[in-house]
Amino acid sequence: FEDVGNFYFNGIDCLDSTTCVAVGESDADSPDPGSRVWSTTDGGQTWVENFKMSDPQESLFTAKFVSKDEIWAVGGNVSNRQFLGRVWSSTDWAEKGEDSSWADVGGIDNAWLTDIGMAGEDGDAFAVALTIQSTASVFKYTAA
Repeated sequence: FEDVGNFYFNGIDCLDSTTCVAVGESDADSPDPGSRVWSTTDGGQTWVENFKMSDPQESLFTAKFVSKDEIWAVGGNVSNRQFLGRVWSSTDWAEKGEDSSWADVGGIDNAWLTDIGMAGEDGDAFAVALTIQSTASVFKYTAA
């Protein structure tokens, strides 16, 4: 898969040798700004754009499989030097492809989420971030 001039990839996670999810973004002055989630279930022969945020201030850095059915993606929004870390999830990405639904799991003020580690199907996760004060932080999400 290759796309020239529209966006670039920031992260990828694979469940097995055929199933992967990748996230990327494009600059505000690109022909098609925004962040995207792409997936493949056939070893990379075809890729589907599952999710797109057209706001050029949105960024996605990585995505992780929680299970074979659930994906989380993290990144953030930078507007006027204000950071808002963002977490998105989908449980129907494989079934619905381009029509999959993505839920906003939550945001963290003053943090730019750069990676996430899933702690299995219990729903707990850890995210690393850079804060607006240029400090490194680790956040824990505990499922309700």
